[in-house]
Amino acid sequence: MKDRKSVQAGACGFFPTCVLEAHLCPPGETFRSSREISQKVAGTHGGACADGRNVKHISTSVGRCGTEGGCVNVAEACFLGAGEIFIDDVASGCTIVSDANDADSKTLYGSCDSRCSWSPSDCGSGEVWNTSSENCPCDKVRVGACDKEGDIFCAVSEKACDASSKWVTALELISHSSNTDCFLCREPALGLSPQQTAGLEIEESTLARNNLSLAGYITGGIIVVLSLLGFGVFAFKKRSVFKLKNCNKGEAQTIPPVTTVTRNAYDDDDDVSVL
Repeated sequence: MKDRKSVQAGACGFFPTCVLEAHLCPPGETFRSSREISQKVAGTHGGACADGRNVKHISTSVGRCGTEGGCVNVAEACFLGAGEIFIDDVASGCTIVSDANDADSKTLYGSCDSRCSWSPSDCGSGEVWNTSSENCPCDKVRVGACDKEGDIFCAVSEKACDASSKWVTALELISHSSNTDCFLCREPALGLSPQQTAGLEIEESTLARNNLSLAGYITGGIIVVLSLLGFGVFAFKKRSVFKLKNCNKGEAQTIPPVTTVTRNAYDDDDDVSVL
């Protein structure tokens, strides 16, 4: 039986924004892959992004089919009709899992033949791309992976891999030696009622937000501490130089002036009688 894994997000910037692909980072911000975050490669931040549970809250990789349409991830997944416009990014009000304004309205994905897929580029030779359907929620979407010497990190495209990793497509992963199946989202918990599942999702959502907030607070705290430490060192050096100057000045004032005494040849004859 294959090992099922789900996508972990990468991160942008020092105060991390979780994203699924590098090109979604704001200008000037460095992308760090989920592998770099998970393996704590030097200089990386954003540990909460690499938690698969947090992928469902990401809104930068999805959009909406027009103002009244459903949530999808790419324009090609829409049933494009007259006047319909694909609205992407945060403005769509969608997340990887559902409509942010209606949790019962799931984000749906397209498929390559009957295989739920991230985009048309995932289709192999002879496979036909189909628009989004109820049969393809996020936990059914098969994706590829970034392979780092046998370590597999599920990802939606090559743009999620770092320079040290090799991209493996969803089709290649089927026969890959890692014996891993990669999906966009984790499977729903089995044996739970809809009310319990909803409660669990709220709990996870709160935990995710807390984790992200905690990461931000910790990072901010480190910056403040380093700033105060730097200021303290500067002030200490400044004070030491000031004290040294004052000390040298005081010593100069306490040294008595040197008096030069001139003696003549008769100074040594005080005890000689003069006749």
